[in-house]
Amino acid sequence: GSYHHQDAAEYAEFILAAFLHMDREFGLVPDGLEILLEPDNVSQWNGTTVGNAIVAVEARLSAAGYSPEIIAPSCTNMGNAVAYFDALATVPGALSALDEICYHRYGGVSDTNLQALALRGRRQGKRTSMLEWWSTGNGIDTLFKDLAMGETSAWQHGVLCGIGAPNDDMPLYMVDASDPSAPVVAINRKARLARQVYRFVRRGAVRVGASVQAGSAQALA
Repeated sequence: GSYHHQDAAEYAEFILAAFLHMDREFGLVPDGLEILLEPDNVSQWNGTTVGNAIVAVEARLSAAGYSPEIIAPSCTNMGNAVAYFDALATVPGALSALDEICYHRYGGVSDTNLQALALRGRRQGKRTSMLEWWSTGNGIDTLFKDLAMGETSAWQHGVLCGIGAPNDDMPLYMVDASDPSAPVVAINRKARLARQVYRFVRRGAVRVGASVQAGSAQALA
């Protein structure tokens, strides 16, 4: 059959239906909406179709009384996120409706691309965010780079919780459920480092310059 989500109006109707269902059935109204997860993984989407979707969805939700923050393009490839943003920004109304420039770290990872995204966010007055890299390579060093170079306002280490013994993998916490009547929750080592940022950098905080003389240390303030 045909791929209806490629049609901006059809996609907007689908998103509104999801909002209405969550609101009416559960009393839940999302604060933010990620327009599409990794649009560069399917052939039907590109920066222009993402921009068209943003405009259509924002108008349809607004007419129904919903005003979530809009997040895009959420590409799996960091380099694609730059190109997709540039394309969606040419769609009339898309840039003004967008609140956050989102990228993932599965491909196209480079300082050049990271700085390009930060620059676009700064010039357009948009936040940036790294919202997915489910990898054992992710950790505090990545968080520091995304904060300092990518100027991110939101960041995701990985999944919240896993089942099994503590490890250094993607979950923030692990649950040992070998005794179902007495499960044990333990925080992973990498999460112990990242939680210092999560805990002490409060909502609305603004990053300022910082430097350190020790070559083995990094500084953020």
